[in-house]
Amino acid sequence: MSVALIKSAALARIRDLVLVPALGLDDGRADGIHWKCRNPQRADREIGSFVVDIGGKAVGRFKDFASDDGGDVIDLVSYCLEGPGRYKTREARGAAIAWLADWTGMGEARPGGAGLSDAEKARREAEIAAQRAAREEAEFRERDDKARRAHSWWLRHGIAIKGTPIETYIEKARGVPLSAVPLTGAIRALRPSGENPRWAMFSAMARDSKIRAVHLTYLTPDGRKAGVDPAKKMWGDVRGSVVRISKGKLNVSPERAAKTGKTATVALCEGIEDGLTMAFLYPDWMVWAAGSVSNMAAVAEAGWPPCADDMVLVADNDAEGSAGEKSFERAVNAFLNVSEGRCVRTLKPSDVKDINDAWRASA
Repeated sequence: MSVALIKSAALARIRDLVLVPALGLDDGRADGIHWKCRNPQRADREIGSFVVDIGGKAVGRFKDFASDDGGDVIDLVSYCLEGPGRYKTREARGAAIAWLADWTGMGEARPGGAGLSDAEKARREAEIAAQRAAREEAEFRERDDKARRAHSWWLRHGIAIKGTPIETYIEKARGVPLSAVPLTGAIRALRPSGENPRWAMFSAMARDSKIRAVHLTYLTPDGRKAGVDPAKKMWGDVRGSVVRISKGKLNVSPERAAKTGKTATVALCEGIEDGLTMAFLYPDWMVWAAGSVSNMAAVAEAGWPPCADDMVLVADNDAEGSAGEKSFERAVNAFLNVSEGRCVRTLKPSDVKDINDAWRASA
């Protein structure tokens, strides 16, 4: 049986897989589409640092936030059986595939030596393909529904930032003069309400010219970042979506520019504050914010941005070897993979946390 078929069979039963005692993941709990548990390879005191996606687009993926280990469902089984040191080696993954083949019943022989007939193999292949198609269709409908609700929320509740704590936050706390930034209108203010008790910088996140998600940064009434956890939130179909902060010198959308044969430099930042800073310092560029460093790679996976003749990827000053640095490296490689010879540059501050800190220090 092919590895892809064995993997599909495992993903179809992922909620059963995490409960197998031999893997050591069963002492956990479901939290939406995530299974949160203790790391099976170390003495974890609390549940939560080790997460397996048991639903959604990345079903089967695992992540250990303490070490940045992670991977697909084969890596998950390999990690549980072999440990963090060698779980991605060819031998360890091969053993994990064999284990999954036995567990799913997709191996060449069942326990006791009874082989699978061609008819049985064909039946199982068809069953797994149908399950996969149904899962993908359900995930698409779920993402599309969340995207529609996020778009509606932004249109109904976003207000102009003039005279709000959001304007104070950007200009006073972050040192960016809004009058000098060629904004697209993707950043608004969200008033406190019963459902949302705090002011928030309220930003639209778009993919392929359509608003698919929203980004919120919670603020105090006097324009400071609120001391709440989480201080920021993204909601909707986030993966691969960005806050389009600035249109740059072309003053049109990237899709419109591409149709007319015009090109521009596109800068992609992690945070909106860095994006605003870049838009102020480089007004000719289109500037986007991904909302998180992990989403920067997903932007590349969605395709090379329309009209971009080169990309500038703006990094935070994360420590060498840290999870943030590794995620940024993945983003750089993802853009190089789709660049087709076009330029990919990086910009990283030294001695300070991010580009906005560098700007405020220099100012």
